This record gives sequence, structure tokens and C-alpha cells, in this order.
Amino acid sequence: MRGWAAPHRVGSGRAAARGACEPEWPVEAIFPEDALPDKWEAFIRTNYAYGEGADVVNRLVDEYAAYQGQWRLGIRMDRLRSAVPLDLLQDPLRRLGNPYSRDEYEKVTSASTEELVNAPHAVAERLVAPLLRGLGIAPRYLPYKP
Repeated sequence: MRGWAAPHRVGSGRAAARGACEPEWPVEAIFPEDALPDKWEAFIRTNYAYGEGADVVNRLVDEYAAYQGQWRLGIRMDRLRSAVPLDLLQDPLRRLGNPYSRDEYEKVTSASTEELVNAPHAVAERLVAPLLRGLGIAPRYLPYKP
């Protein structure tokens, strides 16, 4: 289960006013229940979910706290000129694949956290499809089906 240091809601606000929570929580993380900023509500729901088990907490953590921006992912390979796919070496008639014609392969793509979690095969395909086409084996492996 992932741990949290998140804003703490104080039921009546009296403990916060007396400073009783400060040894455990910095004062800027303590709010009376009726004054909790909306941006922290997801953390409170996550804290309350600890009683429901690790699966629930981890799902909420991924949903609320995961990086919500775009990830930039890339692949770079060098010394590829004349490299041949294993398919070509294993095919006695030499029908599958061709030697790679360039020295390097480089591909960059973007993906959201949601896509990385729910469709990693689509991200991987964007990264390697041009390489597989260059080796003449794309029809054998694409589209990738998990």
C-alpha cells in the first residue's frame, strides 16, 4: 500500500486551534472540516479508504495523485546497419524481413498516464512500428494485440 502525507481534516477545529496536531502535521496541512480546500478532497477520500484495503487505496492514488501531464517516451538504438530480424534467420526461404538500412533508430512519442496504464501496447507500437517496417516484419507483429 502506498503511504501518504496529506492534509488532515480536523472535525471541530479546536485541536488545530490549540496546536495539538502540529507535532504530527505541519500547521499549513491542518484545516477545520468546513474549510478544507477542494484541491485536497481527493487526499481525504484516499485517507478514509485505508480501511477498505490496499486495492482501493492504490486505485484512488492512481486516479487522484498520478501525474496528469503528458509523458515523453523514446527509444534509441545504434549500430543497426545490416542488422537482420531473427525472423529472417529462421526462415529457410528468406521471405520474412530485410537487413536494416540505417545506422540508428530513434523514435519519440507522448502518452498520458491513463494510456500508459490502460494501453501500454499502443505506446509500444508507436515507438517500434517504424523499426519493424524498416526490417520488413511489421505485418507479422502489428497491430500488436496484448
